[in-house]
Amino acid sequence: MADIVIAALGSHGDVAPLTGVGARLQQAGHRVTLTAYDRFASLVRSCGIGFRGVSEPRESSDEADVDVTGALFQFLAPQGMRSLGTALLTALQDTPTDILLLSPFSELAGHPLAEAKGIPCAGIRFQPYSATADFPPATLGGWSAGPTGNRLASRAGLSW
Repeated sequence: MADIVIAALGSHGDVAPLTGVGARLQQAGHRVTLTAYDRFASLVRSCGIGFRGVSEPRESSDEADVDVTGALFQFLAPQGMRSLGTALLTALQDTPTDILLLSPFSELAGHPLAEAKGIPCAGIRFQPYSATADFPPATLGGWSAGPTGNRLASRAGLSW
């Protein structure tokens, strides 16, 4: 039995799928804690998973007022990553952890955190990042350039 922490910082689409992963890990006998923004506490707890909340870096009373592009750049900037890392450290400092599982945005701060704590970590991705002939890179949308083009696009994206 392991103490597993899932860091799922991001939107509802980043958190909700990982509640299923957490529930299944608990069914297998592991202790699971999911770290997400405070607004997802009821979603996580309703699945029977332990929850550690993290304050969002910038909260708006009306989501229509949020500049999504600006917020993403701010989040991905060095100051945003430091803020995310500090939030993860604060949320997880007293949480027993044998392995840290990371959603895509959590990976940016989670890998250094796991290294500092001396624990293994792994990224959990919702779409393939591997080069395939059948599909283009998931991050580039739903178009297809054919088998050769799909592989080239994947390789170009990985080397960028």
